[in-house]
Formats: sequence, C-alpha cells, structure tokens
Amino acid sequence: MRESWVYQEIFDKGKLQGVRRIILRQLTQKLGKLPADFVQEIESITDSERLERLGLLGLQADDFDSLRAQI
Repeated sequence: MRESWVYQEIFDKGKLQGVRRIILRQLTQKLGKLPADFVQEIESITDSERLERLGLLGLQADDFDSLRAQI
C-alpha cells in the first residue's frame, strides 16, 4: 500500500498541511496577527522547499513588513 501513488499523494498533502500549520503558528507567535490574504497565500503553497524558505525567513524577520518584502 505504501508504494501506491494514491497513498504517497495523501501522505505528501498531509505533510504539507502540517508544515503550513507550524509556520503559521510560528509567524503568528513572533509577528502577531497575520493578514488574511497572507494566511491564504501560505495555505496555497504546495512546494515544500518554498515553505522551508518561508519558515527560515520568518525566523529572521523583525516585523511583518520585512518578511513580506523578502518573499
């Protein structure tokens, strides 16, 4: 079953959802309430490398505007 493409696709989608949730929680904790359009943008990202970069940028950002300028 783990070799099936359906299983792998479901597994990958679940991993992406978890990563998105963590990034949004971290950014909210650090920067405060995030604009709804930004949250929607994060929730629409399907590239795991892009999410990783965003997570790292979030750790370095001093405020939301500086984060937004870098992405």
